[in-house]
Amino acid sequence: MLWTKEFGPVYLFRKVWEKLGLGRLLRKIMDDSEAASQYDEAIFAMVLNRLMDPNSKHYIFKQWIDTIYAEGLSDIQLHHYYRALDFLSEQKEKIEEQLYGHLTDLTSLEVDIVFYDTTSTYFEGEEADELLAHYGYSKDHRGDRKQVVIGLLMTKTGIPIGHQVFPGNMHDTKTFGMVVGDLKKRYPIQKVILVGDRGMVSEANLDQIRELGMEYIVGVKLRKSKKAQE
Repeated sequence: MLWTKEFGPVYLFRKVWEKLGLGRLLRKIMDDSEAASQYDEAIFAMVLNRLMDPNSKHYIFKQWIDTIYAEGLSDIQLHHYYRALDFLSEQKEKIEEQLYGHLTDLTSLEVDIVFYDTTSTYFEGEEADELLAHYGYSKDHRGDRKQVVIGLLMTKTGIPIGHQVFPGNMHDTKTFGMVVGDLKKRYPIQKVILVGDRGMVSEANLDQIRELGMEYIVGVKLRKSKKAQE
């Protein structure tokens, strides 16, 4: 029996991966953290899967990896995927900061305007993390499931520069205030105009933005703002 495997997307994404220096960046951090060498390839496989055919880590290992032609990926074991996720969580800030610096050099990344928004994702089965998993306002319309809230910072050209994971019952206005302070602390940015929708706005948040010397564009409910009405 003849078989065919997908090669085009794998080849293209490998070139992008190498051009962005993601493999080198991860391996450098792994050398510092004594992580196993298979983790960078496991991370490559998981990101590639999200781009091609999003599935669980178990499905990637059991079935999906056999549908693509990519040297070395067939040697990755299931535990490498799960442990690579732990590594990404532990090294999140270092990876984001180094990637930000690399992209700034590579693409002249401009961070004068930053967009921020949140989404939620819910759990099926028994979730283990009681610090993060809570019932809250579900943007997936699954109020019957515990969830987490994910906040994402992006440039005006759509390049993500950072993310945070919050408890599932945290309101957007509170996440906004936490992210604003973190943005100024972690990145060498001179001038930023922060853009958020009306779900992010509170007087405390606006005061914090002003104190940090940042500008902002935010949506407000007309009936609740006398200044906006005028």
